Parts: sequence; C-alpha cells; structure tokens
Amino acid sequence: MNESLQALGSLAPLRLDSLLRRLVDEHGLTALERGLALRLLLPPGVSGAGAVSDAVLLEGCLRNRLDNALKHTVQGGVIVQLLALPGAEAWRVELCDTGSGIAPGVQARVFDEFFHVGNGSRDRAKGLGLGLSIVKRTAALLERWGRDVLQGADSAEARAAWRQRGQPALGGAIVDLRLRGDRTGLDAVAA
Repeated sequence: MNESLQALGSLAPLRLDSLLRRLVDEHGLTALERGLALRLLLPPGVSGAGAVSDAVLLEGCLRNRLDNALKHTVQGGVIVQLLALPGAEAWRVELCDTGSGIAPGVQARVFDEFFHVGNGSRDRAKGLGLGLSIVKRTAALLERWGRDVLQGADSAEARAAWRQRGQPALGGAIVDLRLRGDRTGLDAVAA
C-alpha cells in the first residue's frame, strides 16, 4: 500500500459479522432502556463475512448510523442486516429503523457539520451534528482510495450518473431508507 493510502487509513481484512455483532451488543442496553427492538439479521450459517476496509472508519460510520437510528426512533425498533450480494464476493450492510425520517427540504443539509434537524437552540444533549458529516467524508475517502463513487439526490439522479459513466458494476451503496414520496433506499438500490 502506498504512503498516501496509509495516511488516509489502514486497509486490512476484517469480519463484518463480528463487527456488527459487537455494535448491536454495545447498543442493546440503550435500545432496551428506550423500549425499542434492536435486531441483527445475518445470512444463515454465516461466519467470517470478510471485507477489506479501514476498520476504525467503517466502525465509526456504522456506529454513527446506529446511534442516530436509536436516537430518532420513538417506537418500534432498528434492524441491522448483513446481506450477501448475489454473484459477487461482496456484502451489503442495511440499517432500517422506524424513526421519523428527514423532511425532503433538509435531507442534503444533514451531512453538513454541526447541522442538526430540530435543534435550533443547539442543545448539545441532542448531539453535535457531526455524525452524518463524518459518513459523507468517509464516502469521499473511498474516492481517494481509487473507488469510483456515484452520487445523487434521488435514485433517478444516481441512475443518470451511473449511465453516464457507462453502467459500471456496483460494489456497494450508501442510501437513506426514507426518500421522497413513498420511495425507499431499497427501491433505489433495486432500480
């Protein structure tokens, strides 16, 4: 690995199933205290779901998403799911919650540092507004690691970018579950 990649992070093999088990275990008490269900769904018989990533950055992204999901879910719960992508030696991590979602007018802003929906008084007890900006920077880091990153405000915009680049094979997707209208991030990935 060259020095520029080492400065950005340490790519190494890791086990996604172990990482997800640890994160769900860590957040189990919080979910229980809030009266929420927290479930981890793994493919049958999975052990050693391997990936190559910066373990610290990936864990930070997943922890931020799980923290936010639990923080903004009043009833119901959160499901963390690991899915094997068909026809590829790749995995997808999905995090689904029954939270309130984010209004379309502020969806793009939630990735700005220190922006926090519904926290006009800047109450630090409600968080600093850094979680999703960290996720955004980590996605931009993928580009510096030589990954081709496509983005779009909605599935139509993302598909247009994908077509413009010659419809390359996709290795992963970071999507919000709740999109405009009745659409979901799962619909966007399927499209």
